[in-house]
Amino acid sequence: MRSRLLAGCLLLLFLWTGTTGAQNAAESHVVRVGVFPVEPIVTLNPGEPPRGFFVDLLEEIARNEQWSLEYVAGTWNEGLERLEAGSIDLMTAVSPTAERALRMRFGAESVLMVWGQVFTRPDNRVTTILDLQDKTVAVARSDINGQNFRQTADAFGVTCNYREVATHEDIFQLLRSGEADAGVVPNLFGHAHSRKFGLIGTSIIFIPVEAHFAAPLNGDPALLQTIDRYLAQWKQDEGSVYYAGLQNLMNDPSARGAEVPAWILWSGGLALLLVGIMFFLNRVLTAKFQQRTRELRESEAKQRAIFDQSYQFVGLLDPAGIVLDVNQTALDFIGAGKEDVVGSPFWEAPWWSHSEEAQNEIKRGIETAASGEFYRSVAIHPGPDGLPHHVEFTVKSIKDDDGRVKWLVPEGRDITEYRNARENLARLGQAVEQTADMIVITDPVGRMEYVNPAFVRGTGFDPQELAGQSLGILCPQDLTDGLYSRRWFDRLGRDPWRGRVAPVVKGGQSIEVDASVSPILDDDDSVAAYVVVQRDMSQVAELERSLRQSQRLEAVGTLAAGIAHDFNNILAAIFGYTELAQLSVEENSPASEYLDEVLVGAERARALVRQILVFGRRTEQEMRALPLAPLVHEVIELLRSTMPATIKVEEDLEIDGSIRGDSGQIHQVVMNLCTNAFQAMEDLGGVLKVTLNRASKFPAADADAGRPEAATYLAIEVSDNGPGMDDEMLDKIFEPYFTTKDPGKGTGLGLAVVHGIVKSHHGFLEVESKVGKGTVFCVMLPEIAAEDDVAIHEVSQDGLPGLGEHILFVDDEETLGRLVEAYFTDLGYKVSTLTDSREAWDVFRADPADIDLVISDQTMPQMSGFDLASQMLALRPDLPFVLCTGYSADISRESAMALGISRFVQKPVAMERLGVIVRGLLDRRKG
Repeated sequence: MRSRLLAGCLLLLFLWTGTTGAQNAAESHVVRVGVFPVEPIVTLNPGEPPRGFFVDLLEEIARNEQWSLEYVAGTWNEGLERLEAGSIDLMTAVSPTAERALRMRFGAESVLMVWGQVFTRPDNRVTTILDLQDKTVAVARSDINGQNFRQTADAFGVTCNYREVATHEDIFQLLRSGEADAGVVPNLFGHAHSRKFGLIGTSIIFIPVEAHFAAPLNGDPALLQTIDRYLAQWKQDEGSVYYAGLQNLMNDPSARGAEVPAWILWSGGLALLLVGIMFFLNRVLTAKFQQRTRELRESEAKQRAIFDQSYQFVGLLDPAGIVLDVNQTALDFIGAGKEDVVGSPFWEAPWWSHSEEAQNEIKRGIETAASGEFYRSVAIHPGPDGLPHHVEFTVKSIKDDDGRVKWLVPEGRDITEYRNARENLARLGQAVEQTADMIVITDPVGRMEYVNPAFVRGTGFDPQELAGQSLGILCPQDLTDGLYSRRWFDRLGRDPWRGRVAPVVKGGQSIEVDASVSPILDDDDSVAAYVVVQRDMSQVAELERSLRQSQRLEAVGTLAAGIAHDFNNILAAIFGYTELAQLSVEENSPASEYLDEVLVGAERARALVRQILVFGRRTEQEMRALPLAPLVHEVIELLRSTMPATIKVEEDLEIDGSIRGDSGQIHQVVMNLCTNAFQAMEDLGGVLKVTLNRASKFPAADADAGRPEAATYLAIEVSDNGPGMDDEMLDKIFEPYFTTKDPGKGTGLGLAVVHGIVKSHHGFLEVESKVGKGTVFCVMLPEIAAEDDVAIHEVSQDGLPGLGEHILFVDDEETLGRLVEAYFTDLGYKVSTLTDSREAWDVFRADPADIDLVISDQTMPQMSGFDLASQMLALRPDLPFVLCTGYSADISRESAMALGISRFVQKPVAMERLGVIVRGLLDRRKG
């Protein structure tokens, strides 16, 4: 009876199963699934159906939903392209990104979380990401792990040579063959296959990513919703197919046995039921539950190890910002334990306790992430060393099936070293780019690899012209063995070098530079490069030459000063005795005319001495009323004999007028301007024109409020029709040492001196010039009322005779003493002459009232004229004292007048003029 009942049940079960299968076949829905090899998540073997965690889950859902799965195998990149094109309905193991979300749809439930990991050969020393600098790293095309690795490497300033391939297995093939130094694959794939390829995993593990099912953006949303529903249910049931798949995944997937045929399972199951399976069911289920629990704990421990060993700071918060978990890296940074932070608001944790501003900022970050948005910032935290550290910080949200934020994941990484290195590099780059020194970096044999802008400006070469060229092109005299040649650098080796050189710049000109060459050594103490620093010393060299020229001029001036005193005494005797001789001959006689010519010659000699002193800058300004037209005419006459016949001289000096000035310096101004004009026309000839005009208030006076203004000015214009000057030259012509003349024809000091003289005379100097037209210089000097020197008007010629006044004359030249004594005695004065200034002081001190006036030379042995005046005036302040000098560096007109000296007279002086001065001073004293 029981056997019949059992047979009937089996028959009914068979019929029911066949009917259901037919119905399912009729109602099945075809789903095209894109798969790619990423073992053990998805395994593809030729001639076999796909296997793996994702495939097992999808097969279970298909059986329940009556789907007919059609797998489309390919590479990862081909699967993405098919998904975007809509030629497949699903794709396995796709990690969501913001960019991908624009091109495809993702399931809300993640299937698995994986980490990217770097694998390499055992003989490669790769412990940190910094060891991959300049190494070849293989990545899968469009793989998010490869993209995340690139971002991490860039953040650390690590430069790699990337090799993109189609699959992860291709990456391991490249590593095994030695074509790559390292490869980036998911950690699960790496651990499953690294031993087979003879590879090892490194400690470089980064950025966990979630693996989801993905569907076309315009596909049927019900497909992903159905999958999400199953995944959510399975995750709540520890005995589900989901956890069974995880168990198999944590073990070696390749060790799983072949599936048992269905009819055997049915028979075995029924047999077990018949022999008492219910007896053992409870114990079996309990054992499996315990085993799965242990395996899940082991899995959690592995995930925790990976979590804690990440070099990044990683945590888990609830939407309100309460700390749920945090990894060991973050705890080590603040020196705290997990119990110190878990359960507390994140902003109150030690990471943020240093600053209220930091706490407020992270609060805003949590609010941003809690609203579903991504938050990123860079904050400053005190590190375990007590120093501030820059931390790049992000907060992202994790949502549930309903789209609500369930958790917040804060992540941070210490970028202090990278930031400091970047800032130091940028600061160094700015310094090198902006320095005025010319800097070149060469390779070990002198080929230029970098030049800074100052080098480009200084040499005139473009950087493109210099790239790869030898630095020796700056010294073309000897490219084989000379300075900066390859042999020169070979001899230099690791020794620094310094010296002054004259490299040739673009265009053939040479410049003087102080150069230093310093080697840069690598880790092996070998020369890796040279740094060449050149400082342009052209201006300094020019100043040194100018200084030497000035020293030569000073030597000439010293020589002139040395002979001026004696020469002026000789001229004084010539003037004096000639004037005495004129008193002894009849007017209009031949002898009188001869004596007049002697005076003319002596006057020229006196002017020559003054010009020598002016040239040596050893003469004091003697400002007096000066008729301008005769002086200008004299200069023109002096120049006529030196000018070539090709230059025509025109003068227009009809204006009568005087200025207050120093005749020697005004003479120098006119001489310099005329000389410049005829030198400009020396080659082609032309017309030199000098005119004297009267002008009203000069416009430039308005721009110089520091100078007294005059009602009228006398304008000296010197023009030529030479080549002229452009605007750039006009801007520099008054600069010291600037010259357009050939070497030997000018020092560049002339116009600078002219400008200074004109300014000291309260005048103005302007220039107009046009290229090809010529140049006009205009000197404007304040005009004064027509008068002679004030002293000349103190008495008339008829009032020169003396009234018996006692004159004391002191000069170490006996000849001048005899001359003065004879001249003034003849005029009716009582004259005492002495050659010793100390003896003169003794005579005066014995009877100060007996002396009516003193005339003294300045330069005398034992006691100078200035010291003698100081003592005499201290004893008798109203004493008229005339001080004569040919040249003195010790006193000036101002210091003499400040002492109380009545008149300061330049030697040689004509006796008639000296007589006028004496008579004027004596009459002034009488009132």
